[in-house]
Formats: sequence, structure tokens, C-alpha cells
Amino acid sequence: SRVKFPLGLSYDDVLLVPQKTNVLSRSRLNTTSFLTKDIKINIPIVSANMDTVTESEMAITMAMAGGVGIIHRFLTIEEQAMEVERVKRHDGFMVDEPRTIAPTDSLQAVLELIDRFGSTGFVVVDKSNKVLGILSKRDFVFEDDLTTPVSTLMTPAAKLVSAKPKTTREEARAIFKRYKIEKLPVVAGNGKLVGLITAKSLFNEAIYPISSRDRRGRLLVGAAVGVKEQDKDRVKELVRVGADIIVIDVAHGHAQSVLEMTRFLKKNYSVSVIAGNIVSSLGVSDLAKAGADGIKVGIGAGSVCVTRIVAGSGYPQFSAVLNCAAEAKKWHLPIIADQSIRAG
Repeated sequence: SRVKFPLGLSYDDVLLVPQKTNVLSRSRLNTTSFLTKDIKINIPIVSANMDTVTESEMAITMAMAGGVGIIHRFLTIEEQAMEVERVKRHDGFMVDEPRTIAPTDSLQAVLELIDRFGSTGFVVVDKSNKVLGILSKRDFVFEDDLTTPVSTLMTPAAKLVSAKPKTTREEARAIFKRYKIEKLPVVAGNGKLVGLITAKSLFNEAIYPISSRDRRGRLLVGAAVGVKEQDKDRVKELVRVGADIIVIDVAHGHAQSVLEMTRFLKKNYSVSVIAGNIVSSLGVSDLAKAGADGIKVGIGAGSVCVTRIVAGSGYPQFSAVLNCAAEAKKWHLPIIADQSIRAG
């Protein structure tokens, strides 16, 4: 008997049929979408977790624009965690654990921290976390002696403008306007550091109103992991530095190892989990049962993907998205059409 093959369509095989619209202007359209069950983004675009695409710079740009970036996993655990941390520390009304330095640190040590973390300003504290001063780039930009201690370069606490722990955005904005400063340490009554507010964060909130942020006002960011035992150590560190989303990144997501990793993540961490990649409705239901908060759809559809050439495996992307979306709707589960956006 003949085998009946289902019809599989790529994006190139279909067109959108123009219909009647009541929209008066494109500026009035709302593109807000669920990335996972619990996370919404204003622009439904995610940068790929590829080593040639997304690290901290791309993730920051994506989140500022209303999307989100996923840091790729082809880094050491420490390197990937650092990329995530750079995104989480880049913006946000108040940094709860600002980077600090000691008064005895040398300028050389400060420059090494700048090179490693990208920060250009540091609060100077003693061993009990009491604020002694602040060191900004303008304090050392013309200093040539790299052995110079921070204590001789910093703006001392006596001249420092600071804020109280419950300072509001409006109060902080007024302080920045009055004193023409860039960084505002948040200091408790005992003189100890509890946070840092930057003028840049308030400025960015105003000019990037649709940026993707967590409940504390920090930029959203995801990170990719594999399914090996050592990836559990990777997840632990990524969650510690604030990753909002963990993406299980494998070529074939409808695999027992992916289901087990999904269950492990949901059991041990309160973090959103996106799993994939899959192309079938059964793949959707199995990942949903395992606890996935979002699913990536697409195998071999990307213009640079060689899965179909090497493995002879895949499925036309339009049909894959259509079939998976129908099943995902039953589970109230968002899907991501991964890889191709033009062909597939």
C-alpha cells in the first residue's frame, strides 16, 4: 500500500491574505507577547543563542529594544555567568550589590576590574562595608602611576552625595539634577552601603520605555545550557547571577535527556525554562508535561543550519509552527518559531 505523507509547507510556500483592518496607524499596534508562561516582552523577537550572535552586548541591546537575548553556552561556566551578570548589572533603578573596592587597592587593580566587568565607577568601602568614598573614571583618567592607591584618588565620604534606602525615582532624579553627579550610593543610617543608583538607569528608563525588565527593573536575559550532568552546575551559577530564563539548547529537543533536564530545572529552581527544538505536536505535549514554560520550534530551517544536509532530518518550518501552535494552545504554552524567518 502507498504511504501517505502529510503536506509540509515552508514560509516561501505561503502568503498572508490581506483582510479588512480597523487599525488607523501602525504606531497603535500592540506587539506584546508571552515569551514564557510568566514573562512578557514588548517586541516578540529573541536573538539566537549562537556563539556568533549573542553575548552580553547583544543581549543588552535586545532587552533595551523590547526583545530579549539568550547567552550562548559555548563558554566556560564562569564566562557565561559573567555575560549574564553584565546584562543584569547594566541597567535598573538600583543595584542591590554594587561592585566595591577597598581604599588600599591600586589603580592597576581597578583597571583590571573595569576590563573584566565593564564598570567604570566603584564605591569604596572598608571591611565592614562602610562607605569611605566613590571612585569614578574622572578621578583617575589622567593618573599615570598604576600603583597609586584608591584612597588618594577617590572622592571621600565627607564630600559624597548619597541617598537613603527608600529613595524614590523622583527623589533620585532631583538629586542628580541638583548635584550634576552620575552615581548615587544608597547608604543606611549606620553608614553601610546597601545599593547604588545611577543617572544612566533613570535616563534609559525614559528613552527606552518598552525595554524588557524584571520586577526589580533590571534587563531581562536568558542563558542556554545543554543536558549533560555538568550542565546542572552551569545552571546553578547562571541562576545565582540572575538569569531570568534557562534555554535547553540541543539539536533534537524531543529526547529523554531534554525531558529529564526540564523536570530537574522545574523541581530545583524558580526560573522560566524554554525547551527545544521540536517540530511535532507530540514534542509539544511531552515537553509541556515535563514542565516547560516555553518551547522552541524548528529543526534544520535556518539559513546556516546544516542539520538537514548532514542528518537528513527536519520539517518545513511553516507547517511545524502551525502544528505545534495548535497543540501549545491546549497547554496555554508560548512557542518560539526558531531559526528561519524567510524560508524554512
